[in-house]
Amino acid sequence: SRKWLAEKGFDVTMGARPMARVIQDEIKKKIADEVLFGSLAGGGKLKITVKGKQLSLKFTPSVEG
Repeated sequence: SRKWLAEKGFDVTMGARPMARVIQDEIKKKIADEVLFGSLAGGGKLKITVKGKQLSLKFTPSVEG
C-alpha cells in the first residue's frame, strides 16, 4: 500500500531517500527468492497487501495444463 510505503520510507531529515531501502528489503528480496527458488520459479502472480503494520506478499504459481 502507498500509505505503508510512505510511513516506512519517509524520514523527516532524509525525506523519501529511505524509500529505496524499504522497497529493496521488504519487497525485492522476497520476490527474487520466490522467482529463483520458490513458488514463482515457473511463473505466477504476486499480490501485496498490508495487514496491520506489516506487508503481506501472496505468491500464486502458474497453473500449467
